[in-house]
Amino acid sequence: MAWTIRRVDVTQHTEDQVGMAYLAVSLAELPDLTGRYLEFQLADDEDEREEGYCMVDSPPEPVNVTNPLAVAAMVAGHRTLYGGVAECRMTHDHLMLTVNDEAQRIFGWPPVLELQLAVSADDRAALREGLTRVLAIGPYGDQPVLHL
Repeated sequence: MAWTIRRVDVTQHTEDQVGMAYLAVSLAELPDLTGRYLEFQLADDEDEREEGYCMVDSPPEPVNVTNPLAVAAMVAGHRTLYGGVAECRMTHDHLMLTVNDEAQRIFGWPPVLELQLAVSADDRAALREGLTRVLAIGPYGDQPVLHL
């Protein structure tokens, strides 16, 4: 299974925006965020980092962060996994993610997810830096092997 990534975003979200502060590295098949999507997230709060990075399979939606039911409904609408990446390898125009059995089951991915990067050099640099930061903290200290 190979995707072509046409949009990369590295975004620092604030608590006022989405209810918690976190760094997000998102990869989208299409520039308008339709199609396949993958986002890596890492909380800013040290207490929330024990679970490490998180993967989410759909873009964030506007939500009233003061309404716990709205936040819960938004979260329930996504497939999510803390951890899941055993190895992350990036070349000039590809990102290969070797994922564990749980990620394969939850997201329906093969053992190696190959993403072709059809983005600018600046986007590739931002992706490399963002993944280095987000994937540095795996669940309970179990971080992936990085070749970025």
